[in-house]
Amino acid sequence: MLTTITYIQSNRSAMKATQKLHIHVNTLYQRLNKIEQILQLFFKTPTMYDNFNLLVICVNHLHR
Repeated sequence: MLTTITYIQSNRSAMKATQKLHIHVNTLYQRLNKIEQILQLFFKTPTMYDNFNLLVICVNHLHR
């Protein structure tokens, strides 16, 4: 989940997410593809991105 949260918090910027996670960009894309396959969700669709963004905001708020 850390990969997904970091990617969303980085406004879907692969470069920013990989810098925060200290991983190669190909690793990020492989992880995101695996998450999409498992959950049957697609981060590239605007509605799904908005839903995930809202979820990340809620999770961050709960962990304060």
